[in-house]
Amino acid sequence: VRIWDVETGQQLKVLAGHTAKMRACAFSPDGSKVVSASEDKTLRVWDTETGAQVNILQAHKAKVFFCAFSPDGSKIVSTSRDETIRIWDMETGEQLKVFEGHEDKVTCCAFSPNSSLLVSASEDKTLRIWDAQTGATLKVLLGHEDKVSFCAFSPDGFKIVSASEDRTVRIWDV
Repeated sequence: VRIWDVETGQQLKVLAGHTAKMRACAFSPDGSKVVSASEDKTLRVWDTETGAQVNILQAHKAKVFFCAFSPDGSKIVSTSRDETIRIWDMETGEQLKVFEGHEDKVTCCAFSPNSSLLVSASEDKTLRIWDAQTGATLKVLLGHEDKVSFCAFSPDGFKIVSASEDRTVRIWDV
């Protein structure tokens, strides 16, 4: 992972530690941390000021494809080839919840603006809306004809956007 100064284009930090390709990274909402996801089956949390590795999150049984922070920065969500979504406590690194239900690798996931819901995208051609507290599937969104590669909530939390290898972007009502 490399951190760059946008104005000068200067590289500020190199965060090294993964043992395989990295698939995703994200800043915490306050910018103090970065989380990275790797094919080495781990997530790593980094301090952006010092460049120090703060935590290694391990529980996925296959490559980790995506990671993101909750809107308040207290949790991290990850997705994997192991067909699961996992929520982690950012401070302790404890795995808090495992979401199961997709039938192929999970490519993306996002918290709703108030963190009460998650949406996930999968190569099984579906999106799922989950209760972030209980892990229950609330809705399965069907309509894409190929792998779904991306999903996100609208800023107000009332809509979801998805992108698929079927060459479509779809907007869904929550």
